[in-house]
Amino acid sequence: MVRDSFEESEEFEPSRGLDWFWQWRLKVFLFKYVAIFIIVVGTFGNIVSLVVLRGRAFKGTNPAFLLSALAVADLGVLHTGLLRIIVKNWTGYDFRLSSTVTCKIHYFLTYAFPHLSSWTVVLVTLERLVSLWRPFEVKVICSHQRVLLFWILISAFIIALNVHLLVTYSIVVTYYHYNDTDVAEMQECVYTKRAANFYVNIWPWVDSLVLSFIPIAIIIPSNLLIVSRVWISRRLRSSGLGAGPPAPVASVTGMLLVISTVFVLTTTPLVLYYAFYTKFLDNTMESLVNTVLARCVCNILFYANSAVNFILYCLSGSQFRVALGATVGCSHRRRANSLNTSFLYTVPQETLALKGRLTHRLSQSSLNDKVIANTLLVPPVRKTLSDSCLSP
Repeated sequence: MVRDSFEESEEFEPSRGLDWFWQWRLKVFLFKYVAIFIIVVGTFGNIVSLVVLRGRAFKGTNPAFLLSALAVADLGVLHTGLLRIIVKNWTGYDFRLSSTVTCKIHYFLTYAFPHLSSWTVVLVTLERLVSLWRPFEVKVICSHQRVLLFWILISAFIIALNVHLLVTYSIVVTYYHYNDTDVAEMQECVYTKRAANFYVNIWPWVDSLVLSFIPIAIIIPSNLLIVSRVWISRRLRSSGLGAGPPAPVASVTGMLLVISTVFVLTTTPLVLYYAFYTKFLDNTMESLVNTVLARCVCNILFYANSAVNFILYCLSGSQFRVALGATVGCSHRRRANSLNTSFLYTVPQETLALKGRLTHRLSQSSLNDKVIANTLLVPPVRKTLSDSCLSP
């Protein structure tokens, strides 16, 4: 993506006559009022999510760690990019231009936090995929230590990928001569001239790949595999061959599936905009304001993705609602604590079906038969419970 892909660019500063266009007035409304609503809801929701996910009910689980990391990254996205837009639209002040150090650090964070948020969603999706398709091997494949290591390696890669912004960006003063006597001075946080070719022709594609293209290419097929696994489980249950996944497991799966789906829906428009907007841009003022509005809407959707996760947790995750109720004192603590054992385990449908058939037969068997059957039945079930990817 081009420079300022996450915020209002300096190239579209207001000029005389723009207020006559409804597109421009709508853009100003979105960046002034809707943006404030997004940052307030997002800040509150992500902080509450951190409190709930770090509580006793979810403590020590991979989803709790990954979703906590996602909340921190989303807070960074909102308070670097969106906060600047709000302050600039209300006051005209751009805190990025307060010093060269601020210019460099802010630009770095503006790119690093969205990249980290995207790839944390990827890890969340892959963790759930492995949990459903490889329940016996999953404790080895995605142990808590491995998930933590993967996230640290991804974070280090993102820092290394964006560190050039700390070197090549600085504040540049440009003088615009309108006539022989009128001269306007403008400060900009821009890249150096020597790096112009890289930032114009190479960096936009690198940024797009890391932010959206590769994550979406991983998330969409992974979600399809997750949905297919859930469908298979339901088919087994309806045919009487299985008992279906436990309700808490289904709740966590649905919650994580919704998160990754919303990520795709809210980030794809921004990718499509930067891929095709030049095809619709000409030298007319109408074309200019349409392009400005389109980019504004895409950016609002992008920032909304960092603000709605708490709402999604509450709507799609019954276990999260229980833990939230316990956190604020609206539910019995014992019920919340039970999440430590109830939502952590995924038992294959074949094992559940076998257990059901053997249990029925045991009720009509002799004492010796019961002892032999229990000896055969208990070890596989225990192995399944201990090998869940969500185990602490």
